[in-house]
Amino acid sequence: MKTLILAINAKYIHTALAPWYLKAMVREANAAFLRGEAQREGAGSAAFSGILEEPEILETNVNRPAEEILAEILAAGPAVLAISCYLWNMPLVEELLREIDRRLPDCILLLGGPEVSFDSAERLRRLPMTDYILCGEGEASFVRLLSLLNLAKKNNDPESVLYGETGLSTVPGLTWRRDGEIVENPIREIRSEPPDPFLPEYGERLAGRMAYLETSRGCPFLCGFCLSGRSDPVRFFDREQVKHNLIKLACSGTKTVKLVDRTFNCYPPRSREMIRFLLDSRRKGDIPEGVCFHFEVAADLFDQQSIDLLREAQPGFFQLEIGLQSFRPAILKLVGRKTDLALAKKNIRLLREKNNIHIHLDLIAGLPGEDYRSFGNSFDQAFSLSPHMLQLGFLKLLHGSRLREESLLYGIEYDPQPPYQVRQTNAIKAEELADLALCEDALDRLYNSGRFPATCAYLLHAVRVPGGEALSPFQLFSAIGRFTGKSFAMPLEAYIARILDFGGALSSVEQNALRNCLVIDWLQTNHVGILPLCLQKADPLLARIGRILERLYNREQHLPELGSRRYYGFALLYKGDTRQIALADYRKPRPVLGNYPLQVLAMDELDKIASIGQIWR
Repeated sequence: MKTLILAINAKYIHTALAPWYLKAMVREANAAFLRGEAQREGAGSAAFSGILEEPEILETNVNRPAEEILAEILAAGPAVLAISCYLWNMPLVEELLREIDRRLPDCILLLGGPEVSFDSAERLRRLPMTDYILCGEGEASFVRLLSLLNLAKKNNDPESVLYGETGLSTVPGLTWRRDGEIVENPIREIRSEPPDPFLPEYGERLAGRMAYLETSRGCPFLCGFCLSGRSDPVRFFDREQVKHNLIKLACSGTKTVKLVDRTFNCYPPRSREMIRFLLDSRRKGDIPEGVCFHFEVAADLFDQQSIDLLREAQPGFFQLEIGLQSFRPAILKLVGRKTDLALAKKNIRLLREKNNIHIHLDLIAGLPGEDYRSFGNSFDQAFSLSPHMLQLGFLKLLHGSRLREESLLYGIEYDPQPPYQVRQTNAIKAEELADLALCEDALDRLYNSGRFPATCAYLLHAVRVPGGEALSPFQLFSAIGRFTGKSFAMPLEAYIARILDFGGALSSVEQNALRNCLVIDWLQTNHVGILPLCLQKADPLLARIGRILERLYNREQHLPELGSRRYYGFALLYKGDTRQIALADYRKPRPVLGNYPLQVLAMDELDKIASIGQIWR
């Protein structure tokens, strides 16, 4: 039976692991059958029907039109279509299911993944065209189900094969129908490791996109907003296989290897070993230049040895995503989160100190008991740690999460459609959450984008309340968000003009100083070399400076080939009657920050450089 596994990712740059685990499990089961060996735990053997046709994999993303994805499915003509279901793709999945049911009425439809694993019976009722749903870890159950379906077709006897004693009732975690009734098989705890998903075909399909790696399953914590808190205890995978896969993925052409372990450093001796292995491998040249490893970690679980190791890393080699969620212990206790906040802050400062690691901090708005003011306090504390990215997220009431079940207890109202985002709670009003959404917009555009470091620093210093006190970061980004409104679709140049307007409306903001900061930020992050119209000023000195720089760069014999990109960008900065030159070097971006080096020169300094005849040696 031809089986097609469909994975619909959130972005093109993302890839999926689940379908490759399933394909690898089928390949392993086939090999075991040929050797006459028993199958994997949970796969069973009584109904195994022989060699299974390996499933094909179709990976796509939610940004493609449904019609295009449907056309690819129809062209494949599967007898079984298995779809990985997640928060971000479920509306598209349901649209596809309706069309496939109409266009391929004999195709068996199988769903799996976290979005359907915790309300599978209700999903089958709501989606009558769906035949089966697999809940929990699905590798072994997938093989067993395919074996049964294959045997039923081979024997032309679905009744006895599927509904007998060794039939569908023996597939762990399967939700199915029998005589019009929905049956939910219990999920079996898995102790063995899954198969290695990194088949040769995986590497061929990766094509430089982000690679994902799982080195453990389960989570040691019981956070009420997360599905991992309801999983089995943590199982760590074989260390040598993990190391092998780390090197394999690093050499695959990808620029980012993201570990999907829920808390990578939950067992510090093991995480230290992996960090040390990566550092040693990079020094030996086993890992190519420019590859970055991304970990989700708990900051308070780092010991000093781990921090010392991380501080040794080459800039840009590691990224750390740290979920803080809130700085109020009472809120963390309500959601089942255990964090030593003082130790977490200390460790983040130590990790941030050398600026060699990209630090990403997460906060969640709308948690039980968290009001608008206390969230603002958490925001300011997180911002004071100087993360490279501060994510302001909103509570999502996921199927299977404890907080969804307890939503009435905390007065949580949420959108019934994915992503099930909080609308209001007993502690925070709907209009306050709407205001936080505007703050999030400004934070993402100005701070998280990395495009406006000088502008952010200036506004945090210059924007003041009428009494003269500077606004806190939370107050500033909230004020900017209210002024600009939702700016997602606003072109960058238009957004810069709005920031100029924002500053122009405030007496404490010096307009030339704000314009200078925006110019510096533009030059450091855009290698086009031309300022937006709103930042341009007519000045006869510009032509003279341009001629000097052109002569300098034309004399340089060691400059690399940059294609259509320019080697440099420049502009004039103004402070009273004084002019300075901002000069950006576009040959190589800086690690971690990703922007370009820039220096500010006095006019006579450019004349000195011109007489020497060299620049940025």
